[in-house]
Amino acid sequence: EATLYFKPNTNFNGTANFTYTATDSGNADGTNPLTSAPANGSITVTAVNDAPEAVATTATGSEDPAQGIEVKLSATDVDGLANVKSFTVGTPTNGTFYTDAAMTKPVTGAIDATNSEATLYFKPNTNFNGTANFTYTATDSGNADGTNPLTSAPANGTITVTAVNDAPEAVATTATGAEDPAVGIEVKLSATDVDGLANVKSFTVGTPTNGTFYTDAAMTKPVTGAIDATNGEATLYFKPNTNFNGTANFTYTATDSGNADGTNPLTSAPANGTITVTAVNDAPEAVATTATGSEDPVQGIEVKLSATDVDGLANVKSFTVGTPTNGTFYTDAAMTKPVTGAIDATNGEATLYFKPNTNFNGTANFTYTATDSGNADGTNPLTSAPANGSITVTAVNDAPEAVATTATGSEDPAQGIEVKLSATDVDGLANVKSFTVGTPTNGTFYTDAAMTKPVTGAIDATNGEATLYFKPNTNFNGTANFTYTATDSGNADGTNPLTSA
Repeated sequence: EATLYFKPNTNFNGTANFTYTATDSGNADGTNPLTSAPANGSITVTAVNDAPEAVATTATGSEDPAQGIEVKLSATDVDGLANVKSFTVGTPTNGTFYTDAAMTKPVTGAIDATNSEATLYFKPNTNFNGTANFTYTATDSGNADGTNPLTSAPANGTITVTAVNDAPEAVATTATGAEDPAVGIEVKLSATDVDGLANVKSFTVGTPTNGTFYTDAAMTKPVTGAIDATNGEATLYFKPNTNFNGTANFTYTATDSGNADGTNPLTSAPANGTITVTAVNDAPEAVATTATGSEDPVQGIEVKLSATDVDGLANVKSFTVGTPTNGTFYTDAAMTKPVTGAIDATNGEATLYFKPNTNFNGTANFTYTATDSGNADGTNPLTSAPANGSITVTAVNDAPEAVATTATGSEDPAQGIEVKLSATDVDGLANVKSFTVGTPTNGTFYTDAAMTKPVTGAIDATNGEATLYFKPNTNFNGTANFTYTATDSGNADGTNPLTSA
């Protein structure tokens, strides 16, 4: 025999199993020791009640609340949460516990637990803010027969009572900047708060007169909703209406963060804001323009440039023209002086001449800007945003070009020798309408391979091509020559059809 001792895993109850074997000493001389087959062992571990563990808890609420501050009590129990029967709460500092949110039923005796939890309500003493402390214990139902109920060690509870919030005060503000600024006019908003500047959470700005507020200096993000405050301040950027100068007015309010839990935020009375916008030179505005002319003109297509300027047309000094598509700008109708540099303006206008690229028809595009004379002393000349220009170049018909051709076949053929005619046309192969063939030497042209339909008149072209059939004179061999021309469909209305050389 031998004796061992078994330590069950913490809180385990039930059956633990194992096997064991026995080994003998063998023969008298110690040789051939033998081991038994395994035998089974079973250990029954009976359950005993384990004490619950109350869990430390915290709660937060406002000073002088209309309803009690909710305080959660909870416990754990290895025998199951349902085994937690009740809680016993010590007297809290700086206030009183109730079982209802309306704070009409003070706590007396144990508080029933549901699934190891219970809720109490704390009423702080009048005007108290700060920390209230208490301890509490959890008691279980004991063993299955109700014997041996156990109580936990005390757990700590802490209730933070936040002070009542005071409203901030927005401060009147002023700002100054120039008309039509490249970056927004900086406007400072600020507020005071007896609860500390950090308690000022945001500003709400009314719509200003004569302009718009933005949150960025580049004036790309208009103000929408509240503006976050940092240490009681925030910065906005004002964009005056185009060409406005004078005084712009607005009002704004400050809102704080409320109580510590974010409840009861308060907003200030409105404060006034004034922005002074000083006058500066205004940029001209180039005006979109169009022009029309024919393909391959003898004189340049006339293109008018123009601009408006709120400071007067005489203030428009010059135009700068971008490179056009599909052609070139000249300053003269004869197209001998290409545009280089700025073009002088007269009363807000100037004229250029456009030479389309050879055989181009369609739309040529360009952009241009206008520049003014600046302020009265010549400083700060301004350039407009680009305006679009569009030149419509109408097509004129171009003659096709017939392409030299060769063919080879046998004397006295059973079928005509196939002869391909073709032409090119800058207006498109579809514009080639027909071919006219001169009388060949040493034979005759037919429109069919069977040589039954002699060529008479023009031969229709398909996509710039046509096919004829040549019948040599009887017993002829050698070279037969001919000439042919291509004729196009003319202009879009069918006028002016042209024939190749």
